[in-house]
Amino acid sequence: MGLSVIVFGATGMVGQGVVRECIASPEVDYIVLIGRSSANIEHAKVREVVVPDLGEVDAYEPVFDGIDACFFCAGVTSGGRTEAEYTRVTYDLTLGAARAVAARSPGATFIYVSGAGTNPAGRAMWARVKGRTEEDLLALPLDGYMLRPGIIHPVHGERSGTGWYRAFYRLERPLYPLLQRLVPGAVTTTEQVGRAMVALGLHGSPRKILENRDINAIDPVAAATPRPATYPIGSSISVKLVKAGRVKIAGPFLTAVGGYPVDRDWAPFESVCELSGPADGVRAVEEGVALGHDLIKVVLHTGSPLLDDATLAAVVRTAHRHQLPVGVHAEGEGQARRAFEAGADILVHAPWTESLPDDLLRAMAGSMSWISTFAIHRDADQGRAVDNARRFVQFGGRLDYGTDMGNGPMQVWPRPEEITAMGEAGLAGDALFASMTGPSGDRLKATAAVYAPLPLPDGAAELAVWMSQARRLAGALEEGAIA
Repeated sequence: MGLSVIVFGATGMVGQGVVRECIASPEVDYIVLIGRSSANIEHAKVREVVVPDLGEVDAYEPVFDGIDACFFCAGVTSGGRTEAEYTRVTYDLTLGAARAVAARSPGATFIYVSGAGTNPAGRAMWARVKGRTEEDLLALPLDGYMLRPGIIHPVHGERSGTGWYRAFYRLERPLYPLLQRLVPGAVTTTEQVGRAMVALGLHGSPRKILENRDINAIDPVAAATPRPATYPIGSSISVKLVKAGRVKIAGPFLTAVGGYPVDRDWAPFESVCELSGPADGVRAVEEGVALGHDLIKVVLHTGSPLLDDATLAAVVRTAHRHQLPVGVHAEGEGQARRAFEAGADILVHAPWTESLPDDLLRAMAGSMSWISTFAIHRDADQGRAVDNARRFVQFGGRLDYGTDMGNGPMQVWPRPEEITAMGEAGLAGDALFASMTGPSGDRLKATAAVYAPLPLPDGAAELAVWMSQARRLAGALEEGAIA
């Protein structure tokens, strides 16, 4: 599934070009235009939300649920405005929308059209206001990019809503070929800006602030290319994937020198980071933070060298200082207890190598969550995992659906054996739904919802059948499959 995007400022010259490129890209599936007036664009991909006051974010905030990217092209000229007035429109409006996106879709791409010459310490009022806007946008939990185009040449009939801009572009039009030759780093086009924004939404960039030359350097073909996997050189993996649902990145296994899974053929070199002591643990977590990882994953496996308590504590303490959860692969006697006592947040597999005592499970239920992965086990191992999970859930613990994707040949869609095993662990009804989807809250995320032509299930066996026939709700609605 391609990108779901929000566009602010679709009636302006830049916004018109951005919407055109979003419609043209096969990698953009769903476009919501938010503005004070209609953009009068009719297309199967496009929906509109018209609101009298864009500053009243509460009136349209639910549309940010589950989006992949927000392209913020709205703006006004600073001419004739005081700094306070310009700040209210440029800074307050932009940050209000961005904070709502961060709350509803943390980690989504947010692209702000700023301008060449932006500088938070600049002499020009508009440069200072836009510079402060850029700084505060980049501090939010979003994948933010600030575009600083110079002269933008409209190439497909886009028109500015500002009278003197229109007059300028009438004069600029015949001079554009000359400007391209004389100052190519100072001019760009509405088409290139639009394609660059789509490409950033799909592929990202190591640069967070893109000047005019950087915008022009983005290959326009990238706006129609699915996101490939990329691996930087080093001990950590940063994965970029086609956006189809929510993807979170755990980075490498943090393990002892020579520890699991160093000796496994399936583990690429970059997927494991060996720690020789607490300093290595701190350094590995800091590297994960710099790469934008969402989770720190630790290995405690008795079949190989183990991290000592001081290193484990350093990893957990550093991760929590950066508000990152720690997930632990705990395998072997006593390792689940070590993970809990160190303050880890998640057991990435329901414990299967030992039966845990009730007092430990009761304590774990108050501070940890578990991921199921029952179906990768057989016989006694699966029985222990299910029994541990059943008692953990009875004590109020949170059990999340997970399949350990990639552990042997495995389908990419929901796994019936995993769902039915969760039923054996005592989950049914709303608790079972929540384990597979997370808390639903009071709003439906239309871009993430699924539909099946069956009655809503209650038990695990019914849910397994229901999910086998499920498809994305957005696609079913567009095709008229729902009566």
